[in-house]
Amino acid sequence: SVEAELGAIFKEYDKLTRNIADFNHERKKYEQQVQTLMRDKQLLDKQLADYKVKDGIGKDGQTMTLRKEFRQLMATVKAEHEQALEKEMEKRRQVENELRNMRHE
Repeated sequence: SVEAELGAIFKEYDKLTRNIADFNHERKKYEQQVQTLMRDKQLLDKQLADYKVKDGIGKDGQTMTLRKEFRQLMATVKAEHEQALEKEMEKRRQVENELRNMRHE
């Protein structure tokens, strides 16, 4: 009766707790994959920009050199910005998790 209901509730709670832990593990795994893919994309974008610069050097050497330097500078700035954005997103996730944990307590 009451003990059976409490037992059923406890089993359901245990099942939900395990599911939450599994989902959090999967979410972290996917977030790591997304970060890896973002880094790979940045690298490929930089390589593409470098290739485009190398492809155009035959036209006007000085202009192409300036373009190459500018593109490299922009790629660096973009990479730094994306890294800062990733750090902010991670901080936000941590704060949200702390807030969730505080609400559950």
